[in-house]
Amino acid sequence: MAYGRGAAAVRAIDEVSLEITHGEFIAVVGPSGCGKSSLMKLISGLHPPASGTLTFEGRPVTFNDPRVATSLGRTPPPSDAELRMIREELDPAGVYTR
Repeated sequence: MAYGRGAAAVRAIDEVSLEITHGEFIAVVGPSGCGKSSLMKLISGLHPPASGTLTFEGRPVTFNDPRVATSLGRTPPPSDAELRMIREELDPAGVYTR
């Protein structure tokens, strides 16, 4: 997973393999900046992988269709317009989003 494009892209996560079995509880811990939030964004479908695949029960997962996300028991990520509206409501002066 990377943020940005081309030569300016910053690789946040590289070569991750994770298997979670049914009923298993896991915790992701680590120092600030190590990729915990990026991993959660990747797993939840909020950010697509730069390469490789994300699978659920052996099938590739894509969240382009909200019905797929719903069938996996999650709510599709908000659209860019919804995110802008939320950001404006939480930070109307733009102090924290510059």
